[in-house]
Amino acid sequence: MARIAIISCGNVKNELSCAATGCFKSFNERKGMFACYGDDQKSQIVGFSTCAGCPTLYAMEKILTKVKPLVEISKADTIHFSSCMVKLCPFVQKYKSVINTMYPHVEVVMGTDESTPLATMKIMLKNLLTDNSHGIIEEFKRNMPPLA
Repeated sequence: MARIAIISCGNVKNELSCAATGCFKSFNERKGMFACYGDDQKSQIVGFSTCAGCPTLYAMEKILTKVKPLVEISKADTIHFSSCMVKLCPFVQKYKSVINTMYPHVEVVMGTDESTPLATMKIMLKNLLTDNSHGIIEEFKRNMPPLA
């Protein structure tokens, strides 16, 4: 049984109001990067957090403050970085490295939901960040297949 935590991009989650629907749908259906859990219904999501935002001088310390309660309180043994972090964050490999160093018993998985093409994701984010006449819901409806 895996005890899974998800870390999402702070900017996508907080600034763009992403509800992490793709992440949770993929977990529930065991698709995308959650396919490895197969029919193991005992695997569970025990926590969800965001990164600390785009890095500053203290980025590595900040990511550990986000990971610490997931591992030490929620007892997560696996951390999935959301697909938006994997595709868009230039620091995600550094985050993975510092987590692996501090918590060597925790598996860090790169991704969550089924793959959205990088070009589509970049267009969606650019539209959301440069045009405030609509929100994430409208952008998803324009660019993504409907969630069943």
